[in-house]
Amino acid sequence: MSTSSKSSSSTPDVVNTNNQTIPQLNDLPSLITINTVVQLPIKLAPHNFPSWRAQFTSLLTCHRLTGYIDGTMPCPPAIIPSEKDATISMSNPAFEHWVQQDQLLLHGIIASASEAVIPFFASCSSSKAAWTKINSMYANKSRSRMMQLREKLLQPKGSRSVQEYFQQIRHTTDELALVNSPVHEDELVIHILNGIGIEFREITAGIRARESAIGFEELLDKMLDYDSFLKCQDSTNIATHTTNAAFRKYPHD
Repeated sequence: MSTSSKSSSSTPDVVNTNNQTIPQLNDLPSLITINTVVQLPIKLAPHNFPSWRAQFTSLLTCHRLTGYIDGTMPCPPAIIPSEKDATISMSNPAFEHWVQQDQLLLHGIIASASEAVIPFFASCSSSKAAWTKINSMYANKSRSRMMQLREKLLQPKGSRSVQEYFQQIRHTTDELALVNSPVHEDELVIHILNGIGIEFREITAGIRARESAIGFEELLDKMLDYDSFLKCQDSTNIATHTTNAAFRKYPHD
């Protein structure tokens, strides 16, 4: 993110006039803009909401801007009493600053979305409205969505590669976490061992017999190594079979 030329203070200085705390224009925090190309490389699409949300929320947390999207940093009043005369109203600099920052965040959200998603933001006038819209679309907490994801978690590996199978498992567990149905790591391992396929029965038996728990990344490494072993073994068997067949065909050559 980049900032404007205003003061870089994260908390605005205020003056107290007739018990009113009024931020001073020159002391307001610098406006934060988002460089979506550099800071948000993942474009929001229907299939990658968990990853997109993780990168966006970490960026907002870093700059203390999450209050704009979760409602904990509400918009200040547009009109406040004058510093010189409380009976006279004046424009609130903090309101103007808040609106500017909020619109910069809204622009960041829209600019980091794919073309298929952008139309859904047409009615959003604030970053909070856009954030709520995204979550209502992709973090649906309905029971039917949770059941659908749980069933997806049970799908066997089939013809997919080990890497693809594990990626799909991880993506599904991320989506389950979004609908408040997180999968414990031990449960995740059991799903993988049950769905990886009969050709992996030797290594899965060894993992089941372990006294210590195994994590997702370690399990992936072991399965990739064993998959390479199986492929190497298959290549050796094919070569041996070809040699034996040739020998039987031409025994005296």
